[in-house]
Amino acid sequence: MTIRAWVLASAFVVGQVASAAGQTLSPQESLKATHETLMQAVVAANVDRVAAIVHPRALGFFRASTRITELQGSTNLASLAQGLLNDLGEFTAGQQQQALGTTIRVLGDTGIVTQTARRESIVEKKKLVRFLRTTAVYLQSGDGWKLITWHTSDSPLVPEK
Repeated sequence: MTIRAWVLASAFVVGQVASAAGQTLSPQESLKATHETLMQAVVAANVDRVAAIVHPRALGFFRASTRITELQGSTNLASLAQGLLNDLGEFTAGQQQQALGTTIRVLGDTGIVTQTARRESIVEKKKLVRFLRTTAVYLQSGDGWKLITWHTSDSPLVPEK
């Protein structure tokens, strides 16, 4: 009876370990989940949640800027996160926005997410159509994926259909 109990307990432990291992996300799936979390935080205008995903040494270009934004000791993380809210907000679902594509790639501990979108807006009673693109680079660390650099801009070309 003791051997039987030991075998059953061992089988139970092996089953639990296998079950937990089966639930582990692949690096690409976890990067996708992190990026989706970032975009949900952007939609919710949650600066703290965005800031939690930003790497402490992040740097990048915002769409309306020609100067690099770099997170250093003198930089305010909240203002950087607010800038990300403004830029990435262009890629979130809206009545006049159409996502054209998102691509996610993982190479070792580096993850790259590219997005394109078509955005329509009315400016001074005129319809303005813009094509936007962004590239976000994440690094994987002990506490998950962190956004290390990004570049957001208007696309110079109209995408092919």
